Amino acid sequence: MLLCCLCIALLAPPPAQLDQAKTLYEAGSAAYQAGKYAVAIDAFEATRAISERPVVIFSLAQAYRLRFFQDNKLSDLEAAVANYRRYLELAPDGPRKAHTTQHLSTLVPYLERLRIEGDQGPEAPRPARLIVTSSVLGAEARVDDGPEQPVPSTFEVAPGTHTVQIAAAGYQTATRQTVAVAGSTLALAIEPTPEPALLRLSATAGARIVVDRQEVGRAPLATPLALAPGDHHLIVRGRGYTPHQQRLTLAPAQEARLDVELETTTQRWVAWSLMGGAALLAGAAAWTGSEALSAESDAQDLERRLGSGISDAEFERYTELRDHRDTYRDATTFLVVGAGAALVSGVLLYIFDDPTPAPALQITPEGGAATWRW
Repeated sequence: MLLCCLCIALLAPPPAQLDQAKTLYEAGSAAYQAGKYAVAIDAFEATRAISERPVVIFSLAQAYRLRFFQDNKLSDLEAAVANYRRYLELAPDGPRKAHTTQHLSTLVPYLERLRIEGDQGPEAPRPARLIVTSSVLGAEARVDDGPEQPVPSTFEVAPGTHTVQIAAAGYQTATRQTVAVAGSTLALAIEPTPEPALLRLSATAGARIVVDRQEVGRAPLATPLALAPGDHHLIVRGRGYTPHQQRLTLAPAQEARLDVELETTTQRWVAWSLMGGAALLAGAAAWTGSEALSAESDAQDLERRLGSGISDAEFERYTELRDHRDTYRDATTFLVVGAGAALVSGVLLYIFDDPTPAPALQITPEGGAATWRW
């Protein structure tokens, strides 16, 4: 075991070469995506000379296969088949096993037929068949610039690269490129993306609008809401209003209109009542305060004359004024305290009047697709 580990360590490329291999592979991938298969092949072959990893071999086979469909060179087809087989040797259960097996089942018979024909000259291109399907009712498909046909439908095409489009009312046109092999039949299931639905929502000014647990704006909205077709949970809420919520089901390209007039909460009515009551109490306190000050002023006038002598009636009047002053002063104090308490209570009820809607069903997005790693 120790000897095996030592051999592997000695045969493994140094880190600098692995970095170069990764750079070459990324350059080949960029050229492949741009359709420059000759450049991609050169880069992948250089990568393979450093590190023969399954992902490199599969990419090399793909590039040879697509260049064969461009130039119709037998050597490219042979190289593609050889590299697909090499991939299965290196990774019998690799992530691209299904694709590799499918390509070999198509390319190997074609390669054998070309070898048998030998020098009989280039074979006249034989048509291929594309079977286009979709789960969208009423969808129509076209290949390249040909006429539209309702799906499912079969198209006879020349070998090579073709563009397939599917269109349907309420859906965005879906486009896919595919490579047709002479004499083969290829099935394509294409699902166009639904056109978004438009929701024209009218609601109480300033209300917050929440769709599927995400706030999308405040009323009034300048433009309609563009929503994906299907079920949505709508909440319209605002401070001082009872929240409105409902489930919406929208069809592709549908234009829906919804008017929502929120109802004022009981708490908001109580808050306004308390603040209005505070204003009335404050007014009453101002009147009782003025009465207390008036009685105090008259009593002080009589008090200044006590030294020079006043009549019994004036002394009785002086006593009444002091009693009135104390009564109005106590009433003013009570009214001021009551007005303050009512005002504070009303303000607090007003500020914290933001009802929470009932819990709604959470919509969980689907998971993303897996990615390749170097």
